[in-house]
Amino acid sequence: MMQLEQVISAYGATRGSLTKADGSAEESSGPGGGLVAAVEQRGLDAIAAGLSEGETLCLEDSGVSLVLKRSGNQARMRVTWTDGPTYEESIEVRPDSSTQNAPAPAPTVTTAATNHSPLFAPDPSTEVTDLVSALHRNDTPLYVSQSGVFTGGQFGAGEPLLGVVPPIAVDGLGAESFRAAHGVRAAYVSGAMAGGIGSAEIVIAMGEAGLLGFYG
Repeated sequence: MMQLEQVISAYGATRGSLTKADGSAEESSGPGGGLVAAVEQRGLDAIAAGLSEGETLCLEDSGVSLVLKRSGNQARMRVTWTDGPTYEESIEVRPDSSTQNAPAPAPTVTTAATNHSPLFAPDPSTEVTDLVSALHRNDTPLYVSQSGVFTGGQFGAGEPLLGVVPPIAVDGLGAESFRAAHGVRAAYVSGAMAGGIGSAEIVIAMGEAGLLGFYG
């Protein structure tokens, strides 16, 4: 069973709420100042596993909020920064994770972020010099700060983070409902375009790849 106060303390949030599948909810508060750093250091596997089916956990800190909703063997995460980016990701729930073994409370971090943006200390060795090539590597995150664009660094100190381009798997693009409805691996469709038609060869190739293709 999810212990809201324990999670808020462990993850350094100022406020948290837990909404049950039946719509009932509980709220609690904490010291705050450490949510971003705690998530980066500890991850979310434990609290994702601690959620019951249909439950939604919301954690808030200065300038940032995190929402985690359990659905089957996955938990959908959404992180939103005030006046900044929103990042979404699905987390696979591992049965061996548990909030009963939650880490010690996160230390309070006092920062003075500009416009409530999270603070980020970029790793100079990961600075991006070819932005076009970096954007084509969809498995690598990009962090935008005043110093430039980087693929690595640490949250909780440094300079304001201006933006994030999260990594995403090719088969994670598009709607999950489309993949489920058509029984395909990814939400891609091939077919005719102006001046060309969808051949038998491309339909066969798409099918063999677990994708959807139209002939003609």
